[in-house]
Amino acid sequence: MSKLKRQMREDRALRDTAHSLIIADVAHVRNIMNAESLGKRVAGRIGDGASDVLHKAGNTAGDNRGILAAVVAAAALWFARKPILELLSDDASEDQPLDQASHDATDPVTLPPNDDRGDRIIGEDHEQ
Repeated sequence: MSKLKRQMREDRALRDTAHSLIIADVAHVRNIMNAESLGKRVAGRIGDGASDVLHKAGNTAGDNRGILAAVVAAAALWFARKPILELLSDDASEDQPLDQASHDATDPVTLPPNDDRGDRIIGEDHEQ
């Protein structure tokens, strides 16, 4: 066998090996990019990240119980601020004197009497 034929057979074997490697890589990429596989991997990574965060938060909360209790109490007061303020404002209106407490924002306002135009109908001239 001549040197050229041997070289051609070696080159063909290398080419076939490279071709099979490329085919395997393309199949692997298609498997990775499969929607089902991609969704599972993303969900797995999110689940792992969430469990890590939860574990760290639990450790931190256990180490700082006083601060955590203060934050929870502050949040509870913040969400209950309107009913608390309403209770406080009702108490404040009861402490006022009767003449001031009876005047509410919904009460009609009484105006002072007009000078001499009290009996006049608007738009008509009536002589008295």
